[in-house]
Amino acid sequence: EIRAPLNIISVFSDSISKRIKEEDLKESFKTIQHTTTSLSILSNQILEYSKNENKKLEINKSSFNLKQEMTSFLKSNKALVEQSSNKMEIDLNIPNDCEVSSDKAKVHQILYNVVGNANKFTANGLIQIKLNIEDYSKTQYNFFVAITDSGKGMSENDLKNVFESYYQGVVSDKVHNLGAGLGLNLCKELVELFDGEIAVFSQINKGTKVAFNLILDKTN
Repeated sequence: EIRAPLNIISVFSDSISKRIKEEDLKESFKTIQHTTTSLSILSNQILEYSKNENKKLEINKSSFNLKQEMTSFLKSNKALVEQSSNKMEIDLNIPNDCEVSSDKAKVHQILYNVVGNANKFTANGLIQIKLNIEDYSKTQYNFFVAITDSGKGMSENDLKNVFESYYQGVVSDKVHNLGAGLGLNLCKELVELFDGEIAVFSQINKGTKVAFNLILDKTN
């Protein structure tokens, strides 16, 4: 029931995209297709987790171009951010030929969660996304991501508990129980699965910064 509508959207958008000649419209449909594919991947993962909550997380590797993947991700999320009257600034420092062998779905899952939280708790503000990659070894990259927003921010108590399972934070004195930490516990598990680390920095009414790194295998 969850997969069927996504598959229908994917089929129709692919069919329409092939008939469009205007470049602007083609780019828009590429964004729709990428977003639908990403949502389908995430839905599949949610279904798998719901079947077995105790299932050990694993990295399912496939080869992909990191620059292309991140560009598509940022385009689809920029539209979402702008619908919420926010602005997005992007600093993308990844070579065009950066090919990796890693778990694309889980990389998406982390990014969607963090960007989604930033957008949810920011109104008429700014979300800055910085992505950078460096050599970690002869066979691996170190992928750095920092997402900063100008939103409501979190209290010191929220920061202490933000990675706890199902923690519901008080985002401000006027906004309660919106799930400041919801999903970040899973993000932490996923980041550590990639041998990385994640940190959150925040102050009430001064915004939040989430920074993490992922170790990604180079494609041979």
